[in-house]
Amino acid sequence: MENQIKSLQKQIRQLRMALFSLAGILIVGLLVSFSSGKGDIIRTKGIIVEDGDGKPFIMMGGPIPEDKQRDRKDPMSGLVILDDKGIDRLYMGKDGKLQIGGQLEDRNSEGWSYVINDQVGDERGGFGFADSEDRIGLGLDYGGKDGGEAIYLYASNDVAYLLLNSNTNDKVRQRAVLWHDTKKDLTQIKLGDKITDERLVLRVAGEKAQISHKGNGVNKNILE
Repeated sequence: MENQIKSLQKQIRQLRMALFSLAGILIVGLLVSFSSGKGDIIRTKGIIVEDGDGKPFIMMGGPIPEDKQRDRKDPMSGLVILDDKGIDRLYMGKDGKLQIGGQLEDRNSEGWSYVINDQVGDERGGFGFADSEDRIGLGLDYGGKDGGEAIYLYASNDVAYLLLNSNTNDKVRQRAVLWHDTKKDLTQIKLGDKITDERLVLRVAGEKAQISHKGNGVNKNILE
């Protein structure tokens, strides 16, 4: 788990650097483009920046302008960077739909995010805040039609956890969980397998510690 946490920390640093770099490029580009109108207020509903071949490279707006060369057609609001095939590769703004295995799905909550997609447009990582749940999260995803969150880092006002999942789309996916609940004064580590996500549990509640093992559907305390 230590190696996974280090990898997650590295991904967070990379996402943060990408965000800062993207913001800087946009600010400089806008200042240079509109330097002749210094002191004026610029109002527009959409911007499309083309590459050397006239294909859309950066698109932004609320909603993002439509373009026949862009693969995705569902409404989104924010900023998107496309590759030369018209595939969304980077997106920053108000949550749009989630693409997995080439299919678009509704998200479980609404908020704002920064999303990285693979070469077919499937989401492979994202960092965002969910307004409806008042929480922030970072997810790194598996690819393919059965893809889903491989690593997820979550924080709300009272609960924080790190989740590692197996690469499967069935109902039992958790393989390792590091969890803390401030209100309940509870910290626990759960290790699972393909049968159950609570094969081994280490739990500390208040000043009491417990280790339990689950076999044949029955929990057995090893230490209490």
